[in-house]
Amino acid sequence: MKNLLRGTKRRLAMVIRLLLLAVVVGLPGAADELLPVTVEVVDEGTGKPVAAFSYRARYRAPGQVSPEVETWTKVESASGSFIVQAPRACRLSVEFRWIDAKAGTELRDEFIIRSSDDPRRVVMKLKRGATVHGTVLDAGTGKAVAGATVVPVVVSLKRDEAQQATTDKDGHYELRGVDLEQGVWVSHPDYAPHESKLDVDKPEESRFDRFLTPLPANTNLQGTVRDPDGNPLEDVTIQGSDGHSAQTARDGTYAVRDAGRHLTYKKEGYIEKEVHGDALKAGQVVVLERRYPLAGQVSRPDGRPVESFSFEVSPNPSANPWNWTHMPITVKDRQGRFSIGNDRSGRAWVGVRAEGFAAWEGWADVAGESKPLIVRLDPGVAASGKVVLPVGARGEVQGTLVPRRITLSEWESGSGSSAKEFGTLTSTVGVDGGLRFDHVRPDRYILKLAGPDVTTKELAFDVPAEGFDLGTIRLAIAGRGRIEGCVFRSAEHGGGAWAFANGYARGPDFRKDDMVEFLSDEDGRFSADGVPEGLVKVGFPYHVFDVINADEWVVQVLAGQTTQVHLLDPSESRPLAIEFRIGDGSKEQYGSGTGLGARRGVENVTTREPMLRVELTPRSQKPLSFVDPDWEELDAQRRIVHSDVTPGEYRLRVIDWLGSSDFEEGLLAEQDIAVPTGERMPVRFSLGAGCITGRVLGSDDLLDRIEVIAQPRAGKGPARRARADTDGNFCVRYLDPGDYTVFAHDPKAGWLRVENVAVASNAVDVGGHRLAPGGTILGSIAFPRPCAVPDEVVAIGPGGVVLRLPFEVFSSFDRFELDGLWPGVWAITVRSLGDVLATTTAEVVGTEKVRVDLATSIKQGP
Repeated sequence: MKNLLRGTKRRLAMVIRLLLLAVVVGLPGAADELLPVTVEVVDEGTGKPVAAFSYRARYRAPGQVSPEVETWTKVESASGSFIVQAPRACRLSVEFRWIDAKAGTELRDEFIIRSSDDPRRVVMKLKRGATVHGTVLDAGTGKAVAGATVVPVVVSLKRDEAQQATTDKDGHYELRGVDLEQGVWVSHPDYAPHESKLDVDKPEESRFDRFLTPLPANTNLQGTVRDPDGNPLEDVTIQGSDGHSAQTARDGTYAVRDAGRHLTYKKEGYIEKEVHGDALKAGQVVVLERRYPLAGQVSRPDGRPVESFSFEVSPNPSANPWNWTHMPITVKDRQGRFSIGNDRSGRAWVGVRAEGFAAWEGWADVAGESKPLIVRLDPGVAASGKVVLPVGARGEVQGTLVPRRITLSEWESGSGSSAKEFGTLTSTVGVDGGLRFDHVRPDRYILKLAGPDVTTKELAFDVPAEGFDLGTIRLAIAGRGRIEGCVFRSAEHGGGAWAFANGYARGPDFRKDDMVEFLSDEDGRFSADGVPEGLVKVGFPYHVFDVINADEWVVQVLAGQTTQVHLLDPSESRPLAIEFRIGDGSKEQYGSGTGLGARRGVENVTTREPMLRVELTPRSQKPLSFVDPDWEELDAQRRIVHSDVTPGEYRLRVIDWLGSSDFEEGLLAEQDIAVPTGERMPVRFSLGAGCITGRVLGSDDLLDRIEVIAQPRAGKGPARRARADTDGNFCVRYLDPGDYTVFAHDPKAGWLRVENVAVASNAVDVGGHRLAPGGTILGSIAFPRPCAVPDEVVAIGPGGVVLRLPFEVFSSFDRFELDGLWPGVWAITVRSLGDVLATTTAEVVGTEKVRVDLATSIKQGP
C-alpha cells in the first residue's frame, strides 16, 4: 500500500510573539477556532530544556488542515517551550532542527491533541550527540589541512549533511551532534575522503580534544583519448566521480584528480564512456566510438517535403519502445530532412508526427553507412460516432484513443508507455454528443471515455484503411454515496479508537479520480461524501517499520445513500463464522484431507497449517460493509471468523492456499448465504478427506510452479487444483472419495495425464512423472465493432479441464498463445467480466501449432 494522503502546498505565514518566556506562533485560521498548545523540548538524557532550536509545525483535523510549512522558526527560550495555535482537537506534527541533535535520530513527531486535554501541552524529547574537537592532517606530510569538510556518520556510507563543520587554517574543527559509535566523515577536494572511527574511553563525556584524522593526498590521473582511427580527440570532457573535471588538449592528453571510483568521457558526436575502479590506470588510452548516424527525409503522399515535423528514435528492438533514447525533436527544414546520432547500431524504432497527418512509425537499420530513411506521411482517416450521456451528467467527457500494443514488461503500465502516448489521440464529446478523431492511423485501438459524472468506459476496436464508424455509445451515470462510521486500532496495535487516522475509499482499480480521502476525529469517527457507487475498499494505512500496510473493509455504496462502516469497533462487531469439517472430523481424516498426514511434503503447503480465504460478494442491493478477506489459518475449532459482516445476502466463495498469494484458482466451495441481523449460526462446509500427492518434472524453471488438476471421472464432483513446489512436489487436497484423472500442465514443458487414481479418505501418491511436450494454439482476435476489452481466454480441453489465460495490462488484447496442450479438441472463448465475446474450437495434434482467428461480437459492457 502506498501512502495515499497528499496535502496541498501553500506557504505558511507565521506570527511570532513572546509570552511568559515562550515563543507563540499563530498558524493561519479563524481566531475563535484555534487554541494554544504548549510544546516543550527537552534533552532526553538529562530532562533539561533545550534552549535554542528551530521548528516547523502543521495540524490536521477533519475539515481543517494548515498549509504545508516551508520555513523554519527559530526559538531561543530558557524554558525550551513555544506555543502553537491549533484546533481544539487535532493531530499536531512538529519537526525540529537542533545543532546538538545526535546524527541520524528522529527529529519529528506527531501528537494527538484532544478537546479534553488540560493543560494543552506536549513534550518532545531530543537525543543529544557528542561535541567533538579534532584536527585534520595531510597523511603524507603531517601538515594541517584547511577547508576540509567534517560531517557526522549516521550509518556506514551514509552521512548527516545537515550537520557539518569546516576546518580552519590550522586544520582544527569543532563538530556537534556526533554519534560516537559511528564517527565522522572527512573530505576535501584535493584528498580522498576518509571515515574516522572514534576510540572513546568514556562515552558518557560530551567533548574530546585528541582526534587526528590523516587524509591521503590525491594524485593527478593522466591519460589520452583517441578516436577509433587512433587520432587524438581534442575538447573531450572528463568528469570525475568526486566533481573534478578536465578537458583534453589538442594531442588528446588530459590530467584530472579523482578519488579512483570512475571517470566519464563525453564529446559531441561520440558515445559517452565510463571507466571504473581498477580499470583506471595512469597513462591509459581511452577510445571513444563515433555515434551511429540516422538520417532521413519526410514527405507527403505526392512526394513534396514536409517542412515542419517532430520525430522520436529508440534503438530498443521492441515493437513497442517505452524508453526513448531521443525524446521528441522538432525539425524545420525546407527539404524535410533530419539527422541524429545513436549510441547503438542495429534496428531502431522511429516515430514521426506532423500537423494534418497521421502519426507514422517504422523501423530503420542504423549502422555506419546506413541508407537515409524515407518517411511518407498520410493524412489518415476519421473515426467518429455519437455518445449518449445519462440524464444529470455535467462536465466534459473526454475521449482518448490509445493504440493497442504489447509493452516491454509487466512493470510498465500499458496506458502510460511512451509508445502508446506517441500514437494516442484525444477529443472531447460535443454538446450534441458527437465524438470525432481526425488523422487516425489505421491500427488497433482502445477508446477510453471518462468524465466527472459518468462511469468510465473502455472499448476495443480496429480502425481499417477506409475509416471507422463508432456507432452509438451509451454511458452510465457515475453514482456517488456517503460513508460514515468509526475506526479502531487492531488489538496488536493497542486497540482503542484511532484518533485522526488517515483514511481512503477507493475503487478496485486504484484510479485517482475514484479515490476519496478523509480523516477521522479524536474519537475515531469519520465520514466522506462523493464516494463512487459500487464495491469500494475503505482503508486506514499504518507503518510496520518501512512497510505500509492497511486495515481495509469492503463497502457497498449506493447512489444517494449512506453506508455505515465500523472498522474493528468492538461495540459494533457482527462476526460471521465459517466452519469446516474435513471428512468425518477426526484427526486422521483431517491429516489426509489437508495433506498434513501425507508422506510427501509440499513446500509452504503441507508444511504449514491449512490456509483459506473466504470471499463475500453482496447479492443484496443495499448499503453493506464487511472485513476485506485475507488468507487465514483455521482456528482451534477449524473455523475462519470474519469479525464484522453487515446483515444481507451474499455469495460466499472458499479459496484454497496453493503455496503463494499469486495463485487464485483453488476454489473449494461456493454458495449463497443469508446473514441475519440477530444471532448467527456458523456457515458450515464439508470437505473431502482424500488427497493425491506426487512429483512432476517440467521446464528447468520450476519457479513457474506447475499447475496440477484432479478431475473426477464421469463429472462426479468438482475438480480440485494445486501447484507443485519448486522441487515439483504437489498435493491436491480435500478430495471426495472416487476415481480421478490427474492432469499436470506447464506452458513451457507440456502436459501429463495419470488415469484411474482411486481415492478414499486417504492420501494417494502417484509417484514421479515427467511432462510430455504438447501442442500450441495461436490465436488472433479481430474487433470489427467497438467491444468491451477482453480480460481472459478460457480453454476447455479433453477431459473437461479448464485452463485460463488472463490478459495483463501490458497486453495488446488481440493475440494469445496457449502452450503445452494435450491432444484433442479444445473449446476457446474470449471473455470480459464473464461475458463471452468470441468463441471457436481447435484440434491439437501432437506438438503442432494450430492457428485460430476469432472476431468479437458487439458487447460494450456496463
